[in-house]
Amino acid sequence: MITSQTLLKVEGISKTFIRKDASVAALKSTTFQLRKGELLGVIGESGSGKSTLLKLLTGIEVPTAGRVTLLGRDITQLQGSNAQYIYQNIQMVFQHPGASFNPRQKMRTSIIENMKRLRPTMTKTACNQKIDSLLKRVKILPELVDRYPHQLSGGQCQRIAIARALSVKPQILLCDEVTSALDVLVQAQVIELLQELNKELGIAIVFVSHDLSLTCKFCKQVMVMYQGQCIERGRVKTVIEEPKEAYTKNLLGLSSDLATALARRERYENNKI
Repeated sequence: MITSQTLLKVEGISKTFIRKDASVAALKSTTFQLRKGELLGVIGESGSGKSTLLKLLTGIEVPTAGRVTLLGRDITQLQGSNAQYIYQNIQMVFQHPGASFNPRQKMRTSIIENMKRLRPTMTKTACNQKIDSLLKRVKILPELVDRYPHQLSGGQCQRIAIARALSVKPQILLCDEVTSALDVLVQAQVIELLQELNKELGIAIVFVSHDLSLTCKFCKQVMVMYQGQCIERGRVKTVIEEPKEAYTKNLLGLSSDLATALARRERYENNKI
């Protein structure tokens, strides 16, 4: 059952990198909240701060300023073994799924290693049972997970990567350009799968993309990033119909099928009721 519980609270986080004699502000004073079951799209061109934001949420990078709270716990400075708390509750699915698996291991082995690291009380039998259950959910034949990453298609790898992320029962799924390396048909299948998971499990999803139209088809809320700043945030329909910033208006002008995207978004919402 999806509730309004706040899972993630981001308060004024910034990140400045020191490179040679210059400093680069990759992210500037970003604030937002993510609630249980929320679908949040993060839009922006390369260099807008999207990747830096994900690194800060997962503890890969530490903010220069600001605070991140996950389920009421401050995770801003968590490092090393303490960072397991983050990965137990936040999992990421990457743009190139095959590259996120160990090429020398069969995919089942990689998933079990991840599960045992983050849920150490699980037995190998329990891990395998969980994997088989998740493979059905993501519509992958069980025998495929006993292959190496290079033996599968991009779409198959992405579905298995989603199953791996779900295997530790996270509250939040971060999707980093998860469809950009896939063809149009497989993109649609992955989006449909994510919609089903959100509806059935109540899992919150942060969907990072440069594709505004695709994001509008999928997400209820959207956050527009530009030069390291969140310049606009709100319901998809509001941002599309009443954009406040010139950059957002330019994005809307470049996307020719936003009316269709929004109509699909509304039909999906109506079907959920």
